[in-house]
Amino acid sequence: MALTQPPSWATDTNYDAGSDAWNGLPTKRAPSAGEGLKGKIPGEKFRAQVFNYLLNAISARISTLIDHVEDTASAFGFTATDANTDALAECINARALAIALANTEVTTPSFGGASPNAVHIFGTRLIVGFTSGAIYTSDDNGATFTSRTSNTTKKINAFADNGTTIVAVCDDREIVTSTDGATWTARTSNAAGATIDIDCVVWDSTNALFIAAGDIDPTYGYIGTSPDGTTWTKQTAHHSGTAVGFARIAAGGGKACAISQGAGTFVSFSTNGTTWGAAVNPSGITTHRDVLHVGGGVFAILGTGTSNALSATTTDGAAFTLGTAAPSSSSGFVTGLVIDGALWALGSGYLYRSFDGLAWMKIAFRDTDAGPLSAYGLGRAWGAAGNADELVRSFASGAL
Repeated sequence: MALTQPPSWATDTNYDAGSDAWNGLPTKRAPSAGEGLKGKIPGEKFRAQVFNYLLNAISARISTLIDHVEDTASAFGFTATDANTDALAECINARALAIALANTEVTTPSFGGASPNAVHIFGTRLIVGFTSGAIYTSDDNGATFTSRTSNTTKKINAFADNGTTIVAVCDDREIVTSTDGATWTARTSNAAGATIDIDCVVWDSTNALFIAAGDIDPTYGYIGTSPDGTTWTKQTAHHSGTAVGFARIAAGGGKACAISQGAGTFVSFSTNGTTWGAAVNPSGITTHRDVLHVGGGVFAILGTGTSNALSATTTDGAAFTLGTAAPSSSSGFVTGLVIDGALWALGSGYLYRSFDGLAWMKIAFRDTDAGPLSAYGLGRAWGAAGNADELVRSFASGAL
């Protein structure tokens, strides 16, 4: 089947050919016959026109195939009423998403030299928090940004929302909230000590609570809860051994799971968001990096084993099932993200996918220096590169 140019090419902002001299004018067009014959030159990246054209055409056909998969079910030996047609569509979509996420790019908006540290999607608005406490928003998929008054000068570490209120947690125990991402109000976290950094926050929809976690306060890691983001109650987060704070938290199925910072490998678990059990250390994982809710109250802890990336799952924070070590990831998992029921993790220049948090499929990652992808929305996965004026985004089209 010939790859014909989709009609949306001329207006599709996801596929700007760039400013390289060889591109010529106009900047958005199918490759010439000569460029098409050259294709991929050994030792060089795909030329932008060829790569963008192929990706755009393929994504259009994947979308069409998914839309009409039941109409063509007989070609695969199924009837149109078979549940297998849904599974086939899911498989096609998952593979397309894997390709899209693996092909990321670093974009450089104008943030005045500030370094992005946290990314969030609220409806159609992209929100970026910075190490300086600044907040920028974009309503055109990252093409342009507007500076907002954040009411904090502390590093913004994470965002969460409940559909109406956005919470941003910061260094030095500060919390700010907003209903639209544009206007922000300072809140009191009730953390003890001025140097307590709040590193993560999540919305627990079952228990209707924001749960934030962070540094030692003063003996245990800080955990604070709020039904509305405005009034916060400090909870007692239990763990034993060397006093450490919490780095990541996840919630789902009426439960919540928090993991400790750095080389500390403690896990604290809760069934209501306010009462936290004694910490347990999953055997085999030497350093915790992230925790994700797999679904149904099952949590996956991502980290580093003796020599490679390793994961474990738990439903109660007491018993753990150790996963299969991810191949070719000697430095361990860096971070994870859940998209449409699938788990995605980064480690050693590779992207990994899992459906149960235990077995992982390796996918080549285009930008080995790219920062972690931490939010998904607006047809893309987004992350903070950790450098001044740099954001990471997937190279997916809106069709995916």
